[in-house]
Amino acid sequence: TGVPSPDSVRFHYSTNSGVSWVAGPFLDPGFASYDFDGNPIVELPSGKLVVGAYGSNNGGTNQSSVVLASTDGGATWGSPTTLGTAHNEIIIGRLVSGTLMALLRGLPDGSIYRCVSTNDGVSWTAAGVAFTGTGLPHWVQTPDNKVYVFYRNLSNGDMYYRISTDEGANWSAEVLIDVSSQFMVYADSFVLPDGRLFLVWGDQSSDTVSTINWQTLGGPLRSVGELSLARGWQGN
Repeated sequence: TGVPSPDSVRFHYSTNSGVSWVAGPFLDPGFASYDFDGNPIVELPSGKLVVGAYGSNNGGTNQSSVVLASTDGGATWGSPTTLGTAHNEIIIGRLVSGTLMALLRGLPDGSIYRCVSTNDGVSWTAAGVAFTGTGLPHWVQTPDNKVYVFYRNLSNGDMYYRISTDEGANWSAEVLIDVSSQFMVYADSFVLPDGRLFLVWGDQSSDTVSTINWQTLGGPLRSVGELSLARGWQGN
């Protein structure tokens, strides 16, 4: 979540498979103007929790991406570690090898960046350009150890994906998924029990309407329906 004040990132957790939820503590990514977080918390084998966030100290310019960690089950969180000073939306996950990988949306729009940590988030490599693209770079690793990343094309707003077979060091040419005249926003994906890759994302046709689409990768495109954006917010 995010609001125009510090200490605005908060997580909720469930101990009964989502039947009910408990509000956890606020996280402080360290920004004076606003904070945002939109990616899942990663739990490491040691029990350590890691999560990405981004924000600004001056109302929207000079945005930065950071990572926070907790070693007591989320009761308290350490100081943020900055991964990028000209980046915002960030997705962190743990690869099969045990390496942590963060993909970051670069600013100005046009490139997706990559950082990795081989010591459970104690230190990270410098952010380097991974490929051309924009939007939230959601990624997932499949049982055959391929990494798929889903993002928006800067020029036409459509949804594309790329594949890496070496844990993000190199990426394939981009592949078009959603051939629509709308504006793709915020994809999510996960591996189904049968190994297929399930995708869901929004296609915004205006400032107030977004169509929620889904498909199994390679299957037919399906629509859940339209979501009304009552506040007139344009996802980007």
